[in-house]
Amino acid sequence: MKRLIIIGIGQELRGDDAVGIAVVREWAVEYPKKLASPQIEVDFLPLPGLALLDHISGFETAILVDAVLGGPGVRPGSLLNLSPEDLVSFTRGTGSAHGWGVAESLRLGRTLKQEDLPEKIIILGIGGKQVDLGAKISPEVAEAIPEAVQMLDHVVEEILRG
Repeated sequence: MKRLIIIGIGQELRGDDAVGIAVVREWAVEYPKKLASPQIEVDFLPLPGLALLDHISGFETAILVDAVLGGPGVRPGSLLNLSPEDLVSFTRGTGSAHGWGVAESLRLGRTLKQEDLPEKIIILGIGGKQVDLGAKISPEVAEAIPEAVQMLDHVVEEILRG
């Protein structure tokens, strides 16, 4: 089994939805030695859906970095360290710019192919404000990117130290 995959999730042409990709790209620029480690793989998924399950299969740990819209305590630019159980799916007032979202994919994966999924899945969420087509990342969310990069690196360090 491979050690760690980090996946930036989001659509770059949908405003704050692009923040997951922006954070992982910035982390890769700031920490090139870690990126070069054979223990770490980085990937980007604009529309994860069920493809997410294939991307994380065979890894010990997966870190998913994605925008989070709505929910208690979620404001634009807020940082959240979540587990799959913390995600809300298919309930009134929630939604995903990805169509079939991360929560739905992970729930289905736990049901259908539990043995292939990582033991540990961490979701680093960044509170989003808007996901309008053609919009840029909002100022509140853009301001949170450096702190989110540091949070991602802290989590990576903890995993590598084991």
